[in-house]
Parts: sequence; C-alpha cells; structure tokens
Amino acid sequence: MHLYGKTKPGTPVFVDVDNIEIIRQVDPNLKFKPRPILSSVKSDQVGNFELVLELPNGLVQLPIIFDKYLNTSGEPLLLTLGVSEQNVQMNVKISERPVKKKIKKFRPKYEVGVGLGFVSINETSSANGFSERKLSDSSFLNPRITASNINRNWWFKFALELESLQQSLAQIQVEARYRLINSSRHFWLIGGLSQQSIPLVTVDGANNMQLVKISALRYVAGAAYFYEMKKWKALASATFNYPFYVNLDSGALSYTPKYDFNLYSEIKYRYSKTWFYGMSLAYELNSFGYDLRNSQKNINYTNATATAGILRAILTVDYAF
Repeated sequence: MHLYGKTKPGTPVFVDVDNIEIIRQVDPNLKFKPRPILSSVKSDQVGNFELVLELPNGLVQLPIIFDKYLNTSGEPLLLTLGVSEQNVQMNVKISERPVKKKIKKFRPKYEVGVGLGFVSINETSSANGFSERKLSDSSFLNPRITASNINRNWWFKFALELESLQQSLAQIQVEARYRLINSSRHFWLIGGLSQQSIPLVTVDGANNMQLVKISALRYVAGAAYFYEMKKWKALASATFNYPFYVNLDSGALSYTPKYDFNLYSEIKYRYSKTWFYGMSLAYELNSFGYDLRNSQKNINYTNATATAGILRAILTVDYAF
C-alpha cells in the first residue's frame, strides 16, 4: 500500500509499526504481520511524502507520527483504513480516538551476542640496515562479546574480542552511530573509540626476529549501510582509525601513523522473535612508521615501517530484547 500526504517541508514522518492495530481481518485464520517497506521518511521541499507498507485485507488502524510529536505529549495521527485487493478506503481520526495499545515513542532495542571467530594476520616490517621481516599467523575459536542499543536515530555498540596469535591480544571497540536518512534502508555515521593490540615483528642486531606487542587507543570515524528484512538483516561499514595513544612493550617508540582503515560486513538470520544467527567478516589494513631503541635486545631502528593486514571471520549468536 502506498500512502501519500503533505505536511511542512522537511518534516520527519513515520509509521509506529509496532503499534499498528488490525481491528478486523477478512481471513481471521491468516496470521499476517504488517511489514514496513518505506515506513519512515522526510517530506520533500514542498511537504509531500510517501509511505509504503504491506497490510492485510480488512480494517486496520495506522498510527502516523510527525516530528512535532517527538518532544510533546501529543498523540499520533490515527488513520482507519479499509483495505481490500481492489482499493483502500481511508477515514482520518485525530487524537480524540483512543488507541487500543499504548503508543511507545521510539522504544529502544537491545542486543547481546557471543561468537567464535577466525583471525589471520600478515605483517611486513622493514628498517634501514636490516633485512625485511614477515609475520604470518592465524588462530581459531577466538571468543567475541557484543552489546548494542538501537533507537530511532542512535545506535550504540560495544565489542570485545580476544585473539590468540603470537601473543594474546585484545580488541575493544565502542561506537556511536547516527542515522542520516529516515528510511528502511539506513545510512549511519560512525564515531567512537577502539583499543587494538597487534604483534610487531622486528629484528635485533644479530638479525634475529623479535616480537613485541604494540597497543594503540584510536579514534574511529566512518559510515555504515544497514538493511533489514523480515528474516534477514545486513550491515556493511567502512571506518578510518587514527591513534591518539600508542604503547610498545619494548623500548622507546616514535610512532608515525600512515593509514589505518577497516572494512566490515555482517549478515544475520532471524531464527525466532528474539534469536539471531549470523556471520561477520572484517579486513583491516594498518601501516605506520616508527623508531625503536632497546639496548638490552640490541635493537636500534630508525625510519622503520610496518604494514599489517588482519582478516577476521566470526560466527555469532545474538539475543534481542
């Protein structure tokens, strides 16, 4: 069903999908849940808007909320629709008509999840006067914990990953995402902080390989595209990371970041109302320059560079409430 209307230009308009009331249904034995296709929009320059939903044949009460109701106690606009295969009859009812269900404004949604994953790192390190060194390592069954809160325009996420490579490493990420466009296809801006630890391959004065752990606190900024269907939902994002604090567990470090970006994608299948099974795939490319001095290990690097590519694949189980 396509519903057209007009309001003030640039006004957010959306259907409170969770509170659509099916008053009477032509086929009472048919279990049909209204499905939003384009249930949240913003009116154009002259105030026109279009909403698209799938509704059952019968009598349906549709709550529509405009931006002016977000911070007041006003009631939504209620439309009583007579839906049939041939046409739709509309009878507008304003807030004086009581709502059968209590309208909740932008009820936050929470998700917690656990997962097990695979991680692989390929790193190259080189410095003046030393031969190039490479590190390749991978591990399985690395645990991951996530928690997130999603409401109308904000999406907060926390993630913790423990990885067993040459050294035990931990990845911690806290993100805040802001939705840019009011539609069922969500575009989000991403900002946040992350803590990352990776092994850095070096060589000492005798040209023996040495491994040290580098830890960095980083700013995270980027964008994401989120799409949700009845049984599936998917997310793809690209973020750039910039370190503001770096610690090396061996020697003095002069650290110069070059580039650090992350490509991430995930897909989840809704097994039931609250349970999701999913998989995520991420690739991070990190390049930096550094100077390193350690008299005990006879290391003296100047103008050294390192580039690390990290691939992660994780199977997840999420509970939504």
